Amino acid sequence: MLVTLAGAAIGLISSALPEILGLFRQGSDNRQELAVLELQIRREELQHGFQMQEIEAQADIREIEALHREFAGRKATYRWVEALISSVRPVMTYAFFALYAGVKYTQLQLALRALSGDMFLALPTVWQDPDQAIFATIIGFWFGSRNLQKYRRGT
Repeated sequence: MLVTLAGAAIGLISSALPEILGLFRQGSDNRQELAVLELQIRREELQHGFQMQEIEAQADIREIEALHREFAGRKATYRWVEALISSVRPVMTYAFFALYAGVKYTQLQLALRALSGDMFLALPTVWQDPDQAIFATIIGFWFGSRNLQKYRRGT
């Protein structure tokens, strides 16, 4: 009798085993499909972000082009007005360079006095990381923009 009950239990379990395995497989498939859907949503969000950045960049470009077109279309009646308009950026650049050089010169003089005139000790106290960053930015702007312009023209 015990063998009969064991056989019946094994038969019942073995007949239900494919159903149980099917449920596990379906759960695994559902989890995998959910993970794939989440990845697709994430990809679409990233793609949307990139599209928004591209749209913003194109809008900035169009705005700058419109400003250049409007300014280029205007001609001043007097040559001195044109000269004044075109000299604003260089004059501001030279003025701020003179101010910066004056401040650095003053700092160097104070450092030389404090360090008994030792130039090798005074220079590192005056020329620090922010100064190097400013210098690298200016050099990169002036010489890098020329290279970019050459690259854009294809020469």
